[in-house]
Amino acid sequence: MAPRLFLDYTEYLAREVQEAGGLSKGERTRLRIKAAASRILAKKGYHDLRMSDIAEEAKVSHGAVYRYFDNKREVTFEVLQGLGERTLELLLPAGGSGTAYQRIQSSTQASVDHFRANIGLMRCMRQLGDEYSEFDELTMRNNARWYRMVASGLVKRARQTDAARKQGVGVASALGGMVDELLHNVFVREDPTLSHWRRAPGQLVTMLSILWYRAVYGESPSAEEVGAEHWLLDLDAGDL
Repeated sequence: MAPRLFLDYTEYLAREVQEAGGLSKGERTRLRIKAAASRILAKKGYHDLRMSDIAEEAKVSHGAVYRYFDNKREVTFEVLQGLGERTLELLLPAGGSGTAYQRIQSSTQASVDHFRANIGLMRCMRQLGDEYSEFDELTMRNNARWYRMVASGLVKRARQTDAARKQGVGVASALGGMVDELLHNVFVREDPTLSHWRRAPGQLVTMLSILWYRAVYGESPSAEEVGAEHWLLDLDAGDL
C-alpha cells in the first residue's frame, strides 16, 4: 500500500513527531514545538499566538520553548519555511508521462488540494509578508524556484533557445500569480462571488487547467482530455 499523502502541513508535522525516534531529545523537542505552533497558527493565526500557548500545546515548559526559539516570530518563520519546502515537494511532477494537459491538470489539482488543506497557514503567509520583510522574501524565493522549474519545462518542451528562458519565467510568474491570487480569494477571503468554487473545487481545477493550457499553447485541449464539455474549449478571438 502506498504511504498516505499528508497535504495538511500541520498533520505532516504531527506524523514527523510520531516517527522522530531516531532524533536526539533536543531535536524531538524542537519538532514538537514547531508542530504545536503550526496547529495554533492554522486555527488562530499569528497575532493571537503566544509562546505560552505553544508550550501548553507541545506539553513542554515555557522555558523549553525559549531554549529553541527567541520569540513567536522566529518559530512562525521556521514553520512557514517548512511549509514552503513541503509545497514544492508536493508540486514537483512525478515524471514526464502523460499529455501536456494531463501534466498541467495534475499540477493544478495538487496546488488546489494543498492550498485547501492549509488555508490557515496560507493566510498567515500572506499577512506576515505584508508586515515583515523576511516573510515576504521567503514567499518570493519559493515562488522563484517554482517559476524557474515551470519555465525550464516549457522551454525544453518547446525546443526554444536559452534566450526564451527569462520570458518563460515571466509567463510562469504571470500564470502562477493568477492561480495564487484566485485561490486566496476563493478559500481565504471567501469572496461570495466565488463561493461556487469552494463548493466544487474540481470545477476550479478544470477552469485553471484550461486557462494554463491555452496561455501556453495558444489553443484549447480536446474535450476528451478534459473529460467534459467546457465553454472555454470553444472560445476563440471571434467570440470576443
